[in-house]
Amino acid sequence: MGREDVAAFIQRWHRAAAQRCPADLDRLGHYERTLLNAVRITRDLGRLATNPLMCGLLCALHRDRRGYLPHGRNELYDAALSMLLERRDRERAMVPTDGVELTRQPKIQLLQKLAHWMLVNGRSEMDQATAVDTLAQYLPAIPDAARQGGPEDVFRHLLNRTGLLREPTPGAVDFVHRTFQDYLTGLRDRAHHEVRAQLAGAWRRHDTARYAREVIAHLEPAELYFPVSDLEELHTLRRLGGRPHLRISGSFTPDQLLEGIAPAEGLTRLWLTYDLGVSMEWLAAFPHLDTLRIGRRIPPVSGVPEGIRVVQM
Repeated sequence: MGREDVAAFIQRWHRAAAQRCPADLDRLGHYERTLLNAVRITRDLGRLATNPLMCGLLCALHRDRRGYLPHGRNELYDAALSMLLERRDRERAMVPTDGVELTRQPKIQLLQKLAHWMLVNGRSEMDQATAVDTLAQYLPAIPDAARQGGPEDVFRHLLNRTGLLREPTPGAVDFVHRTFQDYLTGLRDRAHHEVRAQLAGAWRRHDTARYAREVIAHLEPAELYFPVSDLEELHTLRRLGGRPHLRISGSFTPDQLLEGIAPAEGLTRLWLTYDLGVSMEWLAAFPHLDTLRIGRRIPPVSGVPEGIRVVQM
């Protein structure tokens, strides 16, 4: 919609709201005037209000927040996501009929996967079969969602209940607005590390082999220290092909680590949380190791090969 279309839509939306709630007539008139002004002078609002669905969302969000909208782009999108993903069904007393009930964070994680696929492939939409396949790939790493059903069930829930996806043509899916797609991909870069670290840290509380197969194997390793507390976990990671960053949180000997960390060429950062009580010359077996992190309770180490930076926590 153009600027005149947006203004006309906002005026009609508030007139319709006033007919449903005559007691709010004066307040709605104020909301209409302030929103018209905000959309005209605020770039991010103007970018959002380009189709009837998103313009209606802004009207509802503005009214819900009593005539106030966040000024920052991130705060604005966070508020819109909260309305769509958390409050819409709850405040309308909608009871899930598809057997799937997800909280905000799993929904965002799954929607990020779809947004990321579109970004990587230079697409603004994807066919639904590809969307289901993409979710199937990542569901094991999101246990709260995996317990709710299969990838087809979860996809249908995201399409029908989040308000962020639509079916532009039979068999296709896209985001209701491209800026949501871009924003969700940006959130992935800033947050999906914290989530990965939490998932990796939960390893010791579950069956080692199953958790490795269903969760650890699917975690993106970039900048993530994988915790290892016993020989079973160490050997399981070796069977997965190793990981570039390891946090050793159990009692091992150097020989056990030399045998268990494989391939040796893949290790680039090592974090020791306990005192081995020996010199560190054995680290020379890892040719690409560039950083050794030492827990704050460990005394200074010696014998660290040249080229390995030591970071005392």
